[in-house]
Amino acid sequence: MPSRDDDVARSKTSHSLSHPLGTIVTRGFVLRLDGNWEGFYAYDDLRQSESLDIHSDEYRQVKVTASFEQSLDVLTGQMRDIKPETQSTSFKEHLFQHRKVYGLKNFLAWQKVLFFRPTMEIEHANPAEASCNGHVRGDEVFFVKTYAGLASYRFVENSVRLSEAAEPMQPVTYRGLISEGGSVIQGRWSIAQHYSPEGTAIPSLEGSFELRRSPPIC
Repeated sequence: MPSRDDDVARSKTSHSLSHPLGTIVTRGFVLRLDGNWEGFYAYDDLRQSESLDIHSDEYRQVKVTASFEQSLDVLTGQMRDIKPETQSTSFKEHLFQHRKVYGLKNFLAWQKVLFFRPTMEIEHANPAEASCNGHVRGDEVFFVKTYAGLASYRFVENSVRLSEAAEPMQPVTYRGLISEGGSVIQGRWSIAQHYSPEGTAIPSLEGSFELRRSPPIC
């Protein structure tokens, strides 16, 4: 019969894993992530991104809250982005930033529209709620964040809505390292390159994130 010392030795057995933050050591136990969390995600280089309209420094970090449930190493939960639901910008500026996404043909077509509507703006709203599904392996956590609902676009001129459209949000992959006894998760998120309905490649996005356990409510 194995002794208690044998059990302790097995619990301390470790191995290395490749991780975006470097090589980490995982042990033969699973950290529990059940409960409520709060934190943020940030873009690596927001100002140079051609797939975003956001310019203000306040958007470099998006605050989030999360609630996780864990069964063995399977992780499920919800995450909510806390930010203005609607972002508005000049369509002329939007079109120039998104010229690679629109493609040459559509870019030139919209240029003609702007000739007659130079003050037109575009309002972009993302859904706030998302589901999370993944796993916990030792000190490492992986999950995919899937937004609920569609991203909407509205074309407005002088406060008059001209038209609107909607499209699905792309899933976001999160990979993190659990620290401080299971109270902090830090890591990287990414959105893979994908294609617009017109077949134009939309560049990938990535950045960092941090989640901390929410303090208990007294």
